[in-house]
Amino acid sequence: MSNKNKNLTKKKIKYARIITLFCLVILVMELSFMIYKVFYIKKDKTYFDTINNIVKITDGYISIGGNNDNEKLYEKAKITKYDKKKEKVFEKLYNKGLSSTFNSVCATSDSFIAVGNYTKNEKDYTKDYTKGLIVKYDTKGNIIWEKDFTDAPKTTFNKIKEVSDGYIVVGESLFEKENKSLIGGAYLIKYDKNGKILWKQRYGNNSLARFNDFIVVEDKIFVVGKNNENLGTLITFDITGNILKEETYENIDSLGFTSLIVSENNLFLVGAKNNKGLLVKYDLDTNLKKAKEYNLKTTNRFNKIILDTNNDLVILGISYNEKNSNHNGIITKYNKDLELIEDVIYDTESDDYFTDIILEDKNYLVTGYSLYEDTYLTKFTLYSNALKELGINQ
Repeated sequence: MSNKNKNLTKKKIKYARIITLFCLVILVMELSFMIYKVFYIKKDKTYFDTINNIVKITDGYISIGGNNDNEKLYEKAKITKYDKKKEKVFEKLYNKGLSSTFNSVCATSDSFIAVGNYTKNEKDYTKDYTKGLIVKYDTKGNIIWEKDFTDAPKTTFNKIKEVSDGYIVVGESLFEKENKSLIGGAYLIKYDKNGKILWKQRYGNNSLARFNDFIVVEDKIFVVGKNNENLGTLITFDITGNILKEETYENIDSLGFTSLIVSENNLFLVGAKNNKGLLVKYDLDTNLKKAKEYNLKTTNRFNKIILDTNNDLVILGISYNEKNSNHNGIITKYNKDLELIEDVIYDTESDDYFTDIILEDKNYLVTGYSLYEDTYLTKFTLYSNALKELGINQ
């Protein structure tokens, strides 16, 4: 055999070995993934189905949340329409990316607009990287348009409300401290009706600040959240997103202020301080008027506040019972001087979460989810004005 043919044979053998090695690597990767699916994904995973926010509409309710009906690993955002009997009319999962969740929804006469976040791929999932997400649906649950937003790796939208010429959204776009070249912080963003950003305003600590809720009062936008680990914030913006004033409240927990309402020229905010539910009253110039902590033996916080037909403050919260490691839902009612009128602890042997509350005539409709064996399922609980349980839909 000539040297030329010998060299050619050696090259063929070399390439064949490389191809064989490559195929072996692919085979090992596929087998590893199969083993991962069998022994990790499908082992001891708890199924959950949740509602995070609900809005009453003319012919029923529209809600958003998520479930992990995807090998019980990846959460998928969902939007659900219920009729007046709390029976599903439709439910649509949002399947873009690897995982997703919706945190807030608003309803118009011809559309539903949901916000939250999604994770693009497995690489981002392992790093907990998300993109802020806004999706507009028609009244049958079909997507009209969808937009994402990020200024830093961990981005999510927490609340949306409709205004006359578009939508206002608040959330956070955070980064880990080593990535100091990236922009981050709490965000207030205005979109037009077609999903185009009209303006955006960034606020606070790049890796800790977040906005959770807001309310528009005439020509001002009041936004609540946090700046640092234990510093709650109340920020006043003008109607075009310029900061007018900032108030901070010390020793708030890591979520900050999570909900607010306005009534009789006062703002009422809720959160937690010293592991206790916190209710705070400000005037519309954001001068602090009064604060009240909820005295419960277990660790607890307030998450949502509404105003009822009697002009009382109705607050939804959560407590943690260290004895049985369960969570319990809380409903409390205060007058506007922050005096406690009534409270109820939803204390069962299960793990129970309350997520949202809306008025149902003179009663209160509470959404949440509870653990049944190895499954968390959504539930509706109706309470009377006197905080008496009237019925449960599951």
